[in-house]
Amino acid sequence: MKDPKVFLKKIGMQFDVKPAQIDKRFQKSLSPDKQDEVEEIWAMMSMNMATGCDLYPLPETLKQAAILFSHDAPRYRASLAWLRTVALASEASSVFEVGSGAGFASAFLQSEIAGVSVGGIDAIPSLVDIASELTGSEFACGNYLDTEGRPENDLVICDFGFDLANFHPSRKPHGTAVAGRYEYCPGCSEDFVPQFAPYFAAWKSWMRPTGRLAVVGRFQNVGMVLAAGRAAASCGLGLVDDLSTKLRVDTPVGKQAFPALVFEISSEPTFTPEDSARVYAR
Repeated sequence: MKDPKVFLKKIGMQFDVKPAQIDKRFQKSLSPDKQDEVEEIWAMMSMNMATGCDLYPLPETLKQAAILFSHDAPRYRASLAWLRTVALASEASSVFEVGSGAGFASAFLQSEIAGVSVGGIDAIPSLVDIASELTGSEFACGNYLDTEGRPENDLVICDFGFDLANFHPSRKPHGTAVAGRYEYCPGCSEDFVPQFAPYFAAWKSWMRPTGRLAVVGRFQNVGMVLAAGRAAASCGLGLVDDLSTKLRVDTPVGKQAFPALVFEISSEPTFTPEDSARVYAR
């Protein structure tokens, strides 16, 4: 099977480039007005008044989007390889991407799996246009939390399609519990469950009854994995253990790891601290 790096480089993503150089190339690719806007956003970011997400509406072309998201090139490479494994194991003929961005994951699966149909939804109009053009499929523009899903897909994928900045910190007193060999704060974990639940409910709404959900994201610790798993269980989703793992990536800023979880509809789903520790240790 093809290394996802080949696909990503073909669409314009840049590997082994320093972050400052990526920023420079991205800014240069934009119109003069948007170049000025980038400067303003960077200035706001330096004062913690903006985040990298504020740059996402700026790309208008595939090239611009690929350069911007090159900051995450090693992570894309790992997550796309895993998503392909999940799609093939699930015998998926239809894939729907939530928080699709420019549709890189959908386009990669489309290039790797004969006959698979793809679609998705994202809140940023310009990225939706890029995804639709890249895949030749219609991607919807909107907030998936407020959009009624159509339960007709074999596989729903979420490749970093949610932002933890939208989650509020726990107000419970901090404590310590143990899952496997990991310590976590039970109060923080408990407070994340009701915050994750609407996301899992929304993602599930695009699955057919026999479908699966694959999620990879910045679950920062074992307590957050536990919260995500319990939120999924509250929505009737059980863990597919043999496909769930932890992606390990070498990046310009050091080694990083991202839990990657697969769920399917279950009559009596549970998710225990032992489950979270087992996945987190992989």
